Amino acid sequence: MSSHIQNRSVRVTYTVDPHSGEVTGKDRVADKNIVDRAVNVGIAAHEGQLFGRINQAILLVTAMSLVLMSISATVMWWRRRPAHTLGAPQPAAPPRFSTLLPITILTLSVLLPLFGLSLIVIIAVDQLLLPRLPATERWLGLAQRAE
Repeated sequence: MSSHIQNRSVRVTYTVDPHSGEVTGKDRVADKNIVDRAVNVGIAAHEGQLFGRINQAILLVTAMSLVLMSISATVMWWRRRPAHTLGAPQPAAPPRFSTLLPITILTLSVLLPLFGLSLIVIIAVDQLLLPRLPATERWLGLAQRAE
């Protein structure tokens, strides 16, 4: 039997003997190890239950700030980008990669098949589809790389 109160610091789980109905154990958050207590505090803060309304107000302000920053960044980019292009800067020099990068990509592709499939799709679009769409290639700023 356990409580499901929102305030995790006062949650209690009781172990009850099914035959006698007697409580044989009591597990509180305060009895847990430091990692479990820290996780419970983090979850309570994330859920907005740690400090009540103040915690919820902090989370609301944080969420609104993230939305505002995303919108303002998009507006600033839209106003400053060159006309009729995506506006990505041109590379200053060809990129240099160590041998660790392909090994890391290959390892991640094997361990995370969806990652590998996504890379295959992106490479296929970049190598096979975009050269056939010159207007899209120019808009993305990729037309200069072929020259």
